[in-house]
Amino acid sequence: RERIAPAALLQRCRQRFAPRAAEAGIELTTELAPDLPDLELDAAAIDRVLDNLLANAIRHTPRGGRIELLAQAGRQRVVLAVRDSGE
Repeated sequence: RERIAPAALLQRCRQRFAPRAAEAGIELTTELAPDLPDLELDAAAIDRVLDNLLANAIRHTPRGGRIELLAQAGRQRVVLAVRDSGE
């Protein structure tokens, strides 16, 4: 486990997938709620989950579509999500 800011976590993910999204003609953005606390987690495991979600989003989002990486405040937690304009 390591301590990491949600912004850093999503930025790393975005950097890994930006070339694939651009090649597919998909806009890849991040949206972060302000003042989110750092997370203590297994970053490698979360990276794998986010990578899987992003790979699926790219596969199912049409050219000209959009994928968003989100970090939002939930009840006593931070919610990470991938939202896309695909099917």
